Amino acid sequence: MMMGFFSKAEYEELKVPFILDTYTDPDEERKLGSISIEARATVLGEVKYIYACFCLKDQRLYENGGYEEMLESLKNSCGKLIGIRCQYKKNKLKKFEILLDSLSALYNDERFLEMECIGWGINEKSCREK
Repeated sequence: MMMGFFSKAEYEELKVPFILDTYTDPDEERKLGSISIEARATVLGEVKYIYACFCLKDQRLYENGGYEEMLESLKNSCGKLIGIRCQYKKNKLKKFEILLDSLSALYNDERFLEMECIGWGINEKSCREK
């Protein structure tokens, strides 16, 4: 991936394994009503762990049990893949996006489209290693 001085960002879509992050602070996340996902991707030849934290746009999902059902679905993610879109600039990963339509299709559940990203990060280690 060669880019010039005034190059535009380049994008790449990948299918990657993921887990529900229940290692960081699951009790606090449940209180806040958030869902955190960790995906493992090989980016520019290096393994990266990318994290995204979501809340639900439809507040009724917290009240009608939908939030808990979504968490239960995500707990069973072993061996499953989700789509991510990576943005590169000057040969560096600058940001990424978890493609919610891939989650929705994976679980055949449109409620995953009701999630809104409220934070994200890129790390060298998995949340399981902290």
